[in-house]
Order: sequence, then C-alpha cells, then structure tokens
Amino acid sequence: MKEENRNLLLAITLSVVVLLGWQFFYGVPQMEKQKQVAQQNQQTQSQQPPAPGSVPTPGAAPAPG
Repeated sequence: MKEENRNLLLAITLSVVVLLGWQFFYGVPQMEKQKQVAQQNQQTQSQQPPAPGSVPTPGAAPAPG
C-alpha cells in the first residue's frame, strides 16, 4: 500500500512539472507572438484611411459631406 501511494504522488508531481514546463516554454512565447501580431495589425489598420463607400463602424461619428 505504501509503495502505491508513493508511485501515485510521484506520477502526480511529474505530471504537474510537465504541465508547468509546457506552459512556460511553449505557452508564454505563443502569447507574446500573438500580442506582437495583434499590435502590428492594429498599427496597419490605424495607418490606412477608410476606403470610400466603406461601412462605418457602429457608434462612430458620421463622416461629413
């Protein structure tokens, strides 16, 4: 019985270590990459003027003219 408990605790501990390692080494860099892409998309959208005849954004002030 004591051997089974030790093996169970060891399995749980190793599983937690693997999950935390995966999150640290894979999850964090992916999130950073996604943030950079989102910032680049936002910058390119803010630099481009809206196309003539485009649908205005809801809640935006109407264009003059």
